[in-house]
Amino acid sequence: MRWMLLAAIAIVLVGCDAYPQYRAKQEVRESLKDPDSAKFSEVSTAGNGLVACGLVNAKNGFGGYIGNTPFMVWKDSVIIGDATNALAVVQCCSVVEKAVQSHTASDKAPNFEVCRGIVEPFAASR
Repeated sequence: MRWMLLAAIAIVLVGCDAYPQYRAKQEVRESLKDPDSAKFSEVSTAGNGLVACGLVNAKNGFGGYIGNTPFMVWKDSVIIGDATNALAVVQCCSVVEKAVQSHTASDKAPNFEVCRGIVEPFAASR
């Protein structure tokens, strides 16, 4: 009986809007030095989880928190802002935020091709 309840809860979670955010957070955690230290804020997803953006604060190799850092999950690539790409991550996240807001007001699918041009150079270098 208990396994049936757990299976039902899992099915509900998979169909829930929070699932893409959960998946994105898991992918970001996997790319961190100390995954258990990750604290997320302002996480948003768009395109049925195709793109996820937000801020993550996690411990660095010295054990200190680095401060809120922008991140983006684009398809299967995880990009965490650093000195070379933080602006690109923030720009794409802005596109995602606008798409989320406009998509709720219209039936048009948002255009994420803008993000592709911003992010692919950084994803390819990792």
